[in-house]
Amino acid sequence: MRTSVTIESLEAWVTQTNEYANTTAKWIEANMGSSARDRFLDMSGPSYSFNNALGNEHQNSLNWLHKVSTNLQVLIERSDAYDEAPGTAQK
Repeated sequence: MRTSVTIESLEAWVTQTNEYANTTAKWIEANMGSSARDRFLDMSGPSYSFNNALGNEHQNSLNWLHKVSTNLQVLIERSDAYDEAPGTAQK
């Protein structure tokens, strides 16, 4: 999602960011389970100040993207620690 954001394109960029969140969270839940989805959406931890942010909405979205990127990396590295997809648990 690396792109140049302008005041004119900010609303569309935020919409795209939200669509990414929803689509990715649904995929993670369907394929890795609800605890993995919850980990992906976990917003705990520090927030950062981005000097080039175009306002609070942009700042918040940048922080959100940073956190879910970190969370996604954890999910990839520790995928065996999370639920199986619903109905696929091995016995």
